[in-house]
Amino acid sequence: MNEHDQIPKPTNRKPNRQDNRDTGKFYRYHQQNSHNTEDCISLRKIFERLIREGKLDQYLARPPQAPAPNANRQINMINTISGGPTLAGPSNLSMKQYVRAAHCPQVFGIEEDRCRKLPKVGWEPITFCEEEEEGIIYPHDDPMIIRAEIADYDVGRVLSDTGSSVNVIFADAFKGLGIADSMVNRQITPLLSFSGDLVQPVGSISLPIAFGVAPRKTMTYDQFLIVDCPTAYNVIIGRTTLTRVKAHLSPHMLLMKFPTRNGTGAIRGDQLSARTCYATALKSVASKPPM
Repeated sequence: MNEHDQIPKPTNRKPNRQDNRDTGKFYRYHQQNSHNTEDCISLRKIFERLIREGKLDQYLARPPQAPAPNANRQINMINTISGGPTLAGPSNLSMKQYVRAAHCPQVFGIEEDRCRKLPKVGWEPITFCEEEEEGIIYPHDDPMIIRAEIADYDVGRVLSDTGSSVNVIFADAFKGLGIADSMVNRQITPLLSFSGDLVQPVGSISLPIAFGVAPRKTMTYDQFLIVDCPTAYNVIIGRTTLTRVKAHLSPHMLLMKFPTRNGTGAIRGDQLSARTCYATALKSVASKPPM
């Protein structure tokens, strides 16, 4: 059965005195000159009914079907910076308890309150508005590169990275702080890098870090892993510090805000530093000999 057999024949009708007039149009199905074939409502309804009944499937363009997932195929993982000292603790038991706490947050939350009562500090709502886009070059995909005060030093090229579970200070920047090597804790676990490789830090150290400008300035102490490897950055600030200072980030505006006792503090990302670091990283990759 072909497509002509699928389409019913038109019903007979009485001739119209206007059928012989020259309109420049012709409709073959009804043998009329009042409209063209593609404008016929009756034929359109016939085709719609045939499509619903599945009688014209061989003439319809179907989108290609997605391949069925292969349960045996290997899934390659892309990791972020993981490892180092975290709230979970170093032991396997503390790590298991840390994971279970996410399943039962109320029970573990009550138990934690019994052990430790922290004073709550009220803070005003933190918002972002369109006017704060001023000064940013759009469009962009730049990382959040900021300045921070670390151990009483004004440090630039600080990458704010929510994908990192730890804070990292690179060896050259650490040497610039003038801190004695005896202050460094050499007992530290390896890091898991972006590629999944293990990176052995030089050690770890607790340092004060401050964001913002007085009076809207916030400060905290946190652990930093000292890593000796070539990089465009001086410091990477991870989730531990960002959560400690209750940081709210807008990657779109390259803006970080945080509560202080004197209102909301803010620090703007440096697009020039971000693009300079990116260019430096590309040069270092291009200069490496092929494997």
